[in-house]
Amino acid sequence: MTCAASDFDGTWVHRVQGRNIFKLELTTVDGRITGSLTKPRQIDFSDGEIWHITAEHITRRVQQTNVKGDSLELKINGDVLTMVIVIPSPIPPHLVSE
Repeated sequence: MTCAASDFDGTWVHRVQGRNIFKLELTTVDGRITGSLTKPRQIDFSDGEIWHITAEHITRRVQQTNVKGDSLELKINGDVLTMVIVIPSPIPPHLVSE
């Protein structure tokens, strides 16, 4: 499957243990994807479970994007993330950190 840039438009929320952790907002303008990622300043885990999340959040701008088939590679704050759309899918798209 090949996705158009606009297929990724919207507000995407990544949940962990029932908590909203990351909010990714994407918009396509003139074929170019722009947006931002909002996340807690710090997340601490203990034994694989969320132990503490700071109340303070930070927002990082999407620096670069590249659509590859059904995936969108995002560069945010120097980190590369991949967002995959799977259709049909019983669960919403997810973010994978590489």
